[in-house]
Amino acid sequence: MIVLAGGASLAAATWKGFTELRSAGIIDKVPRILIVQAEGCAPVVRAFGGGSDRTER
Repeated sequence: MIVLAGGASLAAATWKGFTELRSAGIIDKVPRILIVQAEGCAPVVRAFGGGSDRTER
């Protein structure tokens, strides 16, 4: 699944939703989630590249 991410809250919510579906027995496994950020709005990429565990807007 491809998820567009500015600050990554949509990606986190998508992952949480799939884990809840798995816990409820509705699906067997959480799909692989690919997070994509636009170059002009990439706080997760900047945080990861800078070694941080937090993002800034």
